[in-house]
Amino acid sequence: AVGVVVAVSTPWRPPSPPHGLRVNQALHCVGFRQELEMTELMRQVEKLLRNTETCRLAIEVSSVKVVGKTKKARCLAIVTNWEHQKEIAVLHVKASRLGKLAIATVFPILNDFRFKLKDNLQFEIHLPSMGSDVLHMEAQTEEDLRTFTAEIFRAMNMAREENFQWVGETHRWVIAYDSRWAKRQPPQAVPAPAPVLMPAAETGSRISSTLPTLVEGAMLRAAGPTAVSGVDNVELESIVQSKMNRTQSDNDVFRKMTLQRNDLEAREDWIRRKMKLREAEFTETKTVRVLLATYNVNGKKPGEDISGWLHVSEKPDVYAIGFQEIVDLTAQNVLFDDPTRCKPWEDQLIKTLGNDYAQVLSKNLVGVYLSVFVKHQHIPHIRDLQSDSAGIGLMGMMGNKGAVAIRFTFYDSSFCFICAHLSADRASSEGRNQGYHDILRRVTFLNDENASGGNCELLNHDVVFWMGDLNYRISLPDDEVREKIAEGDIKYLLEYDQLTMEKKAGAAFVEFTEAPITFPPTYKYDTGTNQYDTSEKQRPPAWCDRVLWKKGCKVTPVTYGRHELLTSDHKSVSSLFNCDIKVIVEEKRRQTHQQILRMLDTMENEAMPNIEVDRNMINLMDVKYGVPISQSITIENVGQIVAQFSFIPKLEEKRFCKTWLTVVPEFGMLTPGEKQVIRFTIFVDNITARQLNNLEDTLDEILILHLKNGRDYFITVSGKFHRSCFGSSLEQLCRTPDPVRVSNAAHFTKQLSLPKELWRMVDYIYTFGMDQEELFLISGDPLEMAHIREALDTGTEFEAFRVHSMAETLVQFLESLVEPIVPYKLYLRCLDSSQSCERCRQILIDLPPVHYSVFVYMIAFLREVLKHKEKNRLTAENLAVVFSNAFLHAEVTATANVRGSFFITDMLNQRKMEFLLHFLTGEGAEPKVTP
Repeated sequence: AVGVVVAVSTPWRPPSPPHGLRVNQALHCVGFRQELEMTELMRQVEKLLRNTETCRLAIEVSSVKVVGKTKKARCLAIVTNWEHQKEIAVLHVKASRLGKLAIATVFPILNDFRFKLKDNLQFEIHLPSMGSDVLHMEAQTEEDLRTFTAEIFRAMNMAREENFQWVGETHRWVIAYDSRWAKRQPPQAVPAPAPVLMPAAETGSRISSTLPTLVEGAMLRAAGPTAVSGVDNVELESIVQSKMNRTQSDNDVFRKMTLQRNDLEAREDWIRRKMKLREAEFTETKTVRVLLATYNVNGKKPGEDISGWLHVSEKPDVYAIGFQEIVDLTAQNVLFDDPTRCKPWEDQLIKTLGNDYAQVLSKNLVGVYLSVFVKHQHIPHIRDLQSDSAGIGLMGMMGNKGAVAIRFTFYDSSFCFICAHLSADRASSEGRNQGYHDILRRVTFLNDENASGGNCELLNHDVVFWMGDLNYRISLPDDEVREKIAEGDIKYLLEYDQLTMEKKAGAAFVEFTEAPITFPPTYKYDTGTNQYDTSEKQRPPAWCDRVLWKKGCKVTPVTYGRHELLTSDHKSVSSLFNCDIKVIVEEKRRQTHQQILRMLDTMENEAMPNIEVDRNMINLMDVKYGVPISQSITIENVGQIVAQFSFIPKLEEKRFCKTWLTVVPEFGMLTPGEKQVIRFTIFVDNITARQLNNLEDTLDEILILHLKNGRDYFITVSGKFHRSCFGSSLEQLCRTPDPVRVSNAAHFTKQLSLPKELWRMVDYIYTFGMDQEELFLISGDPLEMAHIREALDTGTEFEAFRVHSMAETLVQFLESLVEPIVPYKLYLRCLDSSQSCERCRQILIDLPPVHYSVFVYMIAFLREVLKHKEKNRLTAENLAVVFSNAFLHAEVTATANVRGSFFITDMLNQRKMEFLLHFLTGEGAEPKVTP
């Protein structure tokens, strides 16, 4: 059958199915499992559907963007249309703010639908031709994954047989659930992207080019490397199903599938690397014109002609247009992002660029918005469209500051555009520098061309542009800056431009370069004028708005300048470039590919693999909370043939290592004489710290390094953890009179009313930081925060730390506790009582004594902070956003994802804020502190 993935914001309440058919009968009509049960989850999904569609399978999943990011409970449901029974959809369902289920995204299963199995029950869903984001999901059980995978394969096969290409020709019914699909119809047919696993197969290749492009990523991994030329879809499906139905244990099945996938991906990764080295033999160069445009609109709606900003004499081939502060950065907008707020400016762009261009993809994060337009003639040569975002605002997470990015392959060169809005602290560039590095680390894409990497980073593209309101200032007094502007002495001012200085110092943007600046600073103006700031603050002018590109790209700047738009307190900026891009000559590429395959086959057939490992023990003696620590080993292929290696799980285990350990790379391939450095990193987070502090776990692990067709190597990893107050319980800390590293609580009979560590941090902030502007809203320095944690654990005196570092450490400390200030058993009661002051007050009665004391102490402190709001510019809503998760949150363990409920959403965050606001605003009880 054909499938679609759907996301909807408004739930439907449909009447009974037509013709009186039961759901199970309807499923039987379209050839699916007769024994499929109507689960409670399916019944809930049915309530979202019209009477023309029905749910045929629903499973619980967790949304996982990349490794290390938060998992959120979701549901995936396969839906079919009554009238067009071959048209199927997968609904991506989540909870609305009011706690009701709602459809979030729609992905029709067209003929280029991609489904890729990964480690640990994880998989990815993607529809490249329609410019969809990639869904990164994790099933709750192995049975759910097997059932879902089998149904998806059937749907994908039918999509190819029926040649479903885009919404409009088929699957029009999904528009009722997500109107965005009405806009995603490509102006011209977009050819199917290249196969996931390898280039077009040649004579003698081990994988036939007749294999279905869309299911290679999943089917071939299940079928293993024994697949041969001539195997069709039906045979592949039977191979997959037979492997799934084996009587051996589920762990053995997934262990074997992991090994087979790693072997195949390692081989393909090596081929890709060799093809990359010989790329010049089969590529030609084509020059295209790309225009970058950025504008901080200060929350204003469009109100003037912007054609002068975007139009140039010779029309560009590609436009990448970025906005900042496209909406006001209020607490409501930051917490509850609404993409429709960008529509006025998006409509203005479409109107200004005219009918010669098609919008291929747009992405927003609160006030940051990026849209890419391409001439219609180039549409067939665009593929692998993806987008991502990273919030780096409040406490380094929220979307009031951050970046959005769009990547795609244009002809045969990869492009990446980043639009960013960095922090606005004029006195120091460190926040902006840290924001730059956070964006580089956190924005990633699914990488179809680098199997060993898993995810593609920003800089891993042929052409990379970075633009936006970077907020770097001029380190000179206001009067001197204005005087030099009046004299036209741009060269002098650029010597004190913070971005230029930070690049020279190697602190940020060292990978990027910029065209010469010949125009006056673009910020800050009186809105509606060409007059620099005359307000009471008299902000000095600065080049906040910039356009840069990655060094080494084949890019030539043509123009770089500002434009005199009056809508905002910024001036808009644009830059036109000539870009040399690659165009592959297929016949030459085929010949090169054949040569590499023959060379690889010869090496594989000569002898057995053999590697040397320079050491088999990793011993890290100084492991501390929140500080990653690494060591490496080197392996060398000392044999005569290619050696494929991978780390494999032990029997009865799903992961090859514990969660506190990261290994890079996890698998790979070495030709004779090649070496590979493998890095082992131990990182103790909140969950691990709790286990180590309570002696429930140790930093000891034995890894199995498996060599395909060869022996296994055993590598021991161990570490010595320095006990920390982070990850401890309030009760433990109150029974410990001395710092945790030196204390012996066995002879201490009294109990402190508060943890001394909490008092030390609060006292420091009370003494030095109550008037600090944007206290708790600006991220601290990671190195300083590590020193603060060390001082708390050892009892040494605090140095002259920045208040922002101490503030973030305080929040981090509260969030790391074994149980939050409000214990887990009262969590749901707090959420249920969040609308009532009286009910919130009653909850305090049930707090354990230590938790009660800490609650009252922290509320009293935060109220004191708000008394200084004229200087620190804080509101009760700001503090509620920052501290709500520190006061109360649901229990999450190392082995259990958030599951079983779809109400863990924005609604929960809102209710936690409301609960805390009752006490911060004085509406809640003012309980007395017991000495």
